[in-house]
Amino acid sequence: MRKYFSLLLLLSSSLSFAEVLPLKGCSDANCDKSSLKELLSSTEQALYAFYNFSYNDSIYFEIKPSGDSVIIEKPYAWVNEKALAYYGGVIKAQIDFTRLKKHYYYPIIWVQKPKEVSLIQLDEVKLLPVPEIAENFNTRGQTAAYKYVYSNLLYNYLGDLDFAGNLDLELIMTNGKLTSIHYIFPPLEDKQGFKFAQYIKNIEERFFSASKFRGIQDYKIRFTTISYSDDPDENPFDRLEFYINNNLWKPLKRITAGGHYQPGIAVELDTSENRRQQQLYIFLEKELKAGRIKNPWWQIKPSNEGEKLIPVEDFISVGKVPIFRGCAKAEDNELLQRCFQEEILAHVSSTFKYPVKSRQQGEEGMIYVNFVVEKNGVIDRIKIVRGASLLLDIEAIRVVSEIKPCVEPAFLDDQPVRMSFTLPINAKLE
Repeated sequence: MRKYFSLLLLLSSSLSFAEVLPLKGCSDANCDKSSLKELLSSTEQALYAFYNFSYNDSIYFEIKPSGDSVIIEKPYAWVNEKALAYYGGVIKAQIDFTRLKKHYYYPIIWVQKPKEVSLIQLDEVKLLPVPEIAENFNTRGQTAAYKYVYSNLLYNYLGDLDFAGNLDLELIMTNGKLTSIHYIFPPLEDKQGFKFAQYIKNIEERFFSASKFRGIQDYKIRFTTISYSDDPDENPFDRLEFYINNNLWKPLKRITAGGHYQPGIAVELDTSENRRQQQLYIFLEKELKAGRIKNPWWQIKPSNEGEKLIPVEDFISVGKVPIFRGCAKAEDNELLQRCFQEEILAHVSSTFKYPVKSRQQGEEGMIYVNFVVEKNGVIDRIKIVRGASLLLDIEAIRVVSEIKPCVEPAFLDDQPVRMSFTLPINAKLE
């Protein structure tokens, strides 16, 4: 893989036998260049139309004369390897063989770069498409079911692909449907990234009807599989050293900026709240100190209390847990904890309906559902921490979404606070 990138960097200087590919309808290099650019651009758009979404990619291959035809050598793509054959076929059909020099090679370099848009993140969206399996849920349940579809199922699919590489991307959703994928950190060695992209369109077809996308505002979903470690000596960004070693500063800056780097504007890293950005900042500063990075393009994001998320306490750390209707308003937190858990278990026991297909297929298992009791006592932010199966997980979401609000929220130091709670549900066939 590395030799192809080294080749890209040397093309303009040391490989003087490279030529501009002669194309039909042209008689000089300027015409060849402009015609090739138009041809590559139209090929890119045709690929987007074929897959029904756009995506960024970097394409490279060499065309060499071979008798009355040509051959393609050293093909490489960041994301979609199948695109190489398509680009090659289109270009072959337009080559002017009368001007093709037999002892030269013709490099083709093309960077796919869909139009960038500035959109809000998923958690800020007020209205989301409704998965058909959650059509009769309340709003909180529908929202949680949507996020389940675009989180748990995608991670499960990566497991099915035996995906080993890191992946960092944004899904651009227009009217609720995927229209573009922005690869921030593409898996350069593991060529499963594009198969993963195609699976996202399958999710839309499987879980949503066309009517469910109408009237939905545009937004983006950040999806990352970059792992973290508590070991300070372990660097989760060691693959970024590849960009530093090869002086690939533009893509490196785009990665550190989450894909939206603007020249002349420092990238703000939120080291107060974001674990990934904390480690990224440490890595960049270390490389700067070592002299491997000459000019920093980042800074720590200024502290702004108004922008920080409201913290969430856990069940054990609060001074007094939320109180359900029917629980005594006692000061003894141990009694309140017991009543809180008993009320939730009673609700689950009386409300959980075993899905027919799950029963028929013998599906069972433990489901761990996390939710937040907000300061107004409402149950929200529902998500599956660890699931059992699609239908059982979705039923668990429905059940939790229908828990009635607490009459009092959690308290810490006599102040109301948000509280997180993880509920285990044992879905077991009798």
